[in-house]
Parts: sequence; structure tokens; C-alpha cells
Amino acid sequence: MKYFFTALIIFLGINNAKAFNTIEKLKRTKTRETIIRIFYPNTTNEDTLVIYQSALGGILVDIQHLELMKSVKSGRDKRGWFNFKITPLKSDVSPYFYVCISQLPRRKIELQSKNTNFGYEMIPFFLLKNGDNIVIQVTPKAVLDLGRGYRHNFSYRISGKGALMQRLRISLDSIQYHSSPDVLVDSNLIYNKQNYANKIIDNSLSYLKKYQHELTVADYAQLKAYCVFSNKSQETLLLRHLYKKDFAKATDKQKKTFLNSYDSTYDALKGQIAPKTYFRSKDFIESEFEKVIFHSKVMNGDHYLDSLFKLIKKENSGEIRDRLYVEYLSSIYGTDIRPEQLEEAIITASNPICKKYFMQRAKRIPGNSAYNFNLQDSKGNMVKLSDFKGKVILIDFWYTGCSSCINFYQNVLSKVEAKFESDTNVVFITVSIDKVREVWEKTLIKGQYTSSKVINLYTNGQGVANDVIKYYGIHSFPQPILIGKDQRLKVFDSTLRVEENIMSAIGKAKME
Repeated sequence: MKYFFTALIIFLGINNAKAFNTIEKLKRTKTRETIIRIFYPNTTNEDTLVIYQSALGGILVDIQHLELMKSVKSGRDKRGWFNFKITPLKSDVSPYFYVCISQLPRRKIELQSKNTNFGYEMIPFFLLKNGDNIVIQVTPKAVLDLGRGYRHNFSYRISGKGALMQRLRISLDSIQYHSSPDVLVDSNLIYNKQNYANKIIDNSLSYLKKYQHELTVADYAQLKAYCVFSNKSQETLLLRHLYKKDFAKATDKQKKTFLNSYDSTYDALKGQIAPKTYFRSKDFIESEFEKVIFHSKVMNGDHYLDSLFKLIKKENSGEIRDRLYVEYLSSIYGTDIRPEQLEEAIITASNPICKKYFMQRAKRIPGNSAYNFNLQDSKGNMVKLSDFKGKVILIDFWYTGCSSCINFYQNVLSKVEAKFESDTNVVFITVSIDKVREVWEKTLIKGQYTSSKVINLYTNGQGVANDVIKYYGIHSFPQPILIGKDQRLKVFDSTLRVEENIMSAIGKAKME
């Protein structure tokens, strides 16, 4: 009998331990969930908000990469709140992640803005943490100004667990916005280490220091990284645009002296932040990429694009190099990447998310099969790419509100179309990523982006989430591509933005 009781005690002990472990696991799972409640005025039960979630380090964190991020949708409850429960991504070992709420209730945007395609950043890319429980009350300004960005179009009241970090982020943005630019470079091409960008960083860090005791060590470090790298990124962007002519006239010695001075200031600030912190920061990668562009442009002038990929490869390694390749490929600079460069990025990739992105971009390489889309035209008919087998096809991807798309059509594409108007062996197709069909149809009537003489297609209200857009990884517009008679890609780069190049490429494709 005593053996029976002994066995029973052991059995109960084991099962109690299992139960305890299960409860602990549930507790840990529950605390790792992030709760976000958002109130936006004047909404209805038909309105929907979408949160986009990205993983560690801000890889592919950008308004143009939303289709590559995890999305969580919420309708409005009876009290007017949108409620989100976000679970950690399996691939993410960090407690931090970025979120963006980029879709306002659609008709609210239409009343205030002509751009209705990508959505709008109501909540910017905030760095949240597993277990946060945040309440956000959003108040829009009377008129949205898309050129100003989220921070100046909305007012926020943020409360709950993790709210302090977000409130401080908004305050730090305000310090940057209300600072007046001054001279970044003096008349002798000497870098001004006391320029306004560096002063903003000093002021921001001093402001942040006041709240250090209220933040965790990790949260304080993340905000510190934001102060440094978001401002250095902006400074570097201004340097390469505002002082282009000055650097063009400078000697190599002057250029190197300037860059050494700039780098020493940058590295000193970077040295204040632990690598494990800035590895999580999207602002760090953006700042590093701006620095690479700046270096290349100062030393190589108008030929800086030729050495951009080489410079990234030479100066970086491991995951940072992977992520800089992602920045390069997802920017306008990466449209002309050579197949051998892309192949090298795939082979050397150490980060699986980056490698997946590189492999997607490989679909753009000439010679690959073109995607056989199935899209509606303006009359509601379904049109497939395969319907035009045996013909040379030029496709232009665009959206309403894109000024570059208007410029491309009116000054380049319309002239090419006119020259091939009677050629039945050449087909012109446009694909709009407008999300609202009525907007697209009204735009077609105006004739600013395309004409009624070509085949105009629509991504069925899916915008950038449509399969053809995702297949090619298109993030910038306009995006013309040329497809041969064999339904394979011929040209997928920026050369197709020039009239003479399009004419030449079409002529060559017709001969093949």
C-alpha cells in the first residue's frame, strides 16, 4: 500500500509540476501579446484600420514595404474604438518590433487628399515591445498636408503600459521639426561640427536624459538611438543635396578631409550606443545607407551609382551588409543592379529575411518569365498577360497622385505610344494600384497618366498587395517594364524612363 501512495504522490507531483509549467507558459504568452486600442473620431462600423508589424531591426520597415509585413486588421467597436492584439513573430528573437498604421478610413482621406493609394501614416513606425498595452486617441488636423508627414497632421493622447516611450518619441520629433537649419559647411568646405543637426541631437539627448529614471535601460537606449540616427540621416541627406556643386569643385584632398571630419563626428555619436541596440533600429540602417550614398557622391560625383554597391560590400559585413543591400535594392538606386551583384547578395546573405527579399528581386532579371497577371480593364473585362503572346509589351505601373507618373507619361511615354500607334506588334498596358475604383476611373477620363488608346488595367482594389506587384516587389512609381514576344522580361530598370531608350529597347525586342 505504501508503494501505491508513494506512486500517487509522485504522479500528483509530476502533474502539478506540468500544470504549473503550463500556467507559467500561458502567463508568458499572455504578457508577450501587445494590446493597442485606437480611437479615431467620426468613424462608422464600416471603417477598418490595419496595423503592419515588422520584425527585429526594422528589416523592410517602410511605407513601401507594407505588403511584406504582417498585417492585423480591426473593425470599429460600438464605442468607436479599434482594438488590436499583436502576437510576436516566430522569427523575431527580440522583444521589440515596429508597427505602422497607414490606412485611415478611406473616405476620410478622400475628402482631404488626392493621394488615396498607399494609405497614410496615421501612426508612424513606432518601436513597441511585447507586453505593451497602449491606448491612443488620435485627433486629425482640419486639413491633412501629405507633404508634412504624420507628426504634424495629428495630435495624440497616449496612455497605458509602454506609452511613455511613444510620447517621448513624438516630443523628440517636435524638437527636430521646430529647429531652424543653419550652415552645415563653411566657405572653405570645412564640416561644421556645431551645425543645427548635431545641436538637435544634443538637445534631444538632454531632453531624454530627464526621463531616464522612468524608462528601462533598453527603452532608453532605443530612444537614444532614434535621437542620433534619425537626425544624422536627415543631415546627410541635406549635405549631399545642398552642397552638390561645392563638392563638384573641390579637390580630392578637400573631399577626403571633409569626409574624415564628418565621419569622426558620426562615429563618436555611434560609439555612445551599444551594437545590440542599434541593430534593432531602422533609423540606424537608414542613416548608414545615407552615409554610404554621401561618401560615394562626394568622391564620384554624378557617377556615384556605379560604386554604391561596391562601397557597401567593401565597408560592411554580415547582417549590416545584408540590410544595406536591402536598402539599396528597395530604393531607386537599386533598379539598375546587375544580375551578378544580386547573385552575390543572395550567396553571401546571413539573414534569412534579407535572403528571401533578394531572391524575390531576382525575378526582375531579364530572361525570367514574366508574371501572367489576370486584371480588370475599365469595362470590367479580365485581361491576362498571356493574351498578348507573340507581341512586345510595355507595361507602366502607376497610381493617382504620383507627380512623377504624370511627368513620365506626358513627357516620355505618350510620345513613344504615338510612334507605335499603328504597330500591332507592340502593346502598351498600364496597371494602376489605386485602391478605389472610382478614383481610378475618374483619373482615366482626365488623361494625365495614360490614354484611352492603350489597355488600362486595375489591381482590383488590392493596391500594392496585388500578386503582380508583390511578385516583382515594386515599391517606386512609375515603374515601366518591357516584355518580349516570348513572355520573358527584357528590361526592368531605370533606362526605360528615357524616350530614346524605350524606343531602342522596343525595336530590339521586335527583332528577336
